[in-house]
Amino acid sequence: MPWRASGISERRLLRPVIAVAVVVALLIGMHSVWVRPWAYQSSYEIRALAESNSDIDRIRAGRFYSFEENGRTIFIETIQPGSAELEKVFIRIQDGTDLQVITAERGTMEYDVGPRRHRLRLHNAHIFKSVTNGPNLSARITRMALWVPIRDPKPVGYKAKAKATPILSDSSQQLDRGELQWRLSTPISTLLLALLAIPLSRSRPRQGRYAKMLLAVVIYAVYYNFLDVGRTWVELGTAATIWWVPGLLAALVVLLYAPWYRMKYRLNRNRHPDNSDEHH
Repeated sequence: MPWRASGISERRLLRPVIAVAVVVALLIGMHSVWVRPWAYQSSYEIRALAESNSDIDRIRAGRFYSFEENGRTIFIETIQPGSAELEKVFIRIQDGTDLQVITAERGTMEYDVGPRRHRLRLHNAHIFKSVTNGPNLSARITRMALWVPIRDPKPVGYKAKAKATPILSDSSQQLDRGELQWRLSTPISTLLLALLAIPLSRSRPRQGRYAKMLLAVVIYAVYYNFLDVGRTWVELGTAATIWWVPGLLAALVVLLYAPWYRMKYRLNRNRHPDNSDEHH
């Protein structure tokens, strides 16, 4: 090992590694405990807002779309690419026994022209309306406009990933317990993985400096997969805790830090005392 050949012991090298690892672990812990739930809450809200787009926003050319909440069926034969120009528009509105059908040769969609609504302008529109208590109506209009309301975002609902850490700590639900233990495990995992770097940096003479890089990547991947499995088991009630996973990693760290090379040296020295004296 180059650093050992330079007279630098592992103990001396361990001090700056631990100092940096502690700072990084604290930052990761703060991110996991406070920033993570805020980020997930913002993500869920943005997704709910995006899904609240109006019916027209979800329309694709050449297909019929039915929307049960307002009894509306829409068909647009052609939508000009990169624009809001529509051709061959068909709208059917069913309100109980009343029926209204609107067709138009051309149309234009104007987005966000009013508070929580869009405007659909139709050109050369034909309207047919059939009502139960009254005469049928048929008309042709050169230009007309329809307001298309934007649906309100659906409530995000309960999401463990978006809940504050104190709320999770007071909860007895399995899903909350798994999320809480995951958050608390991240700084500990950071420290253990940092401590693992020094034993993995040991190399034999004439061995490349990146010889154990693949091993380090495999250990990292296996560890986080096991951690994810442990969290899933806690959420399903199969296991009570995920701490057995960091425990296994800690045992590996202790095993790699054990002075096996010293024990091996002493064993060889006891087996070949004459050779040892000659070296001295």
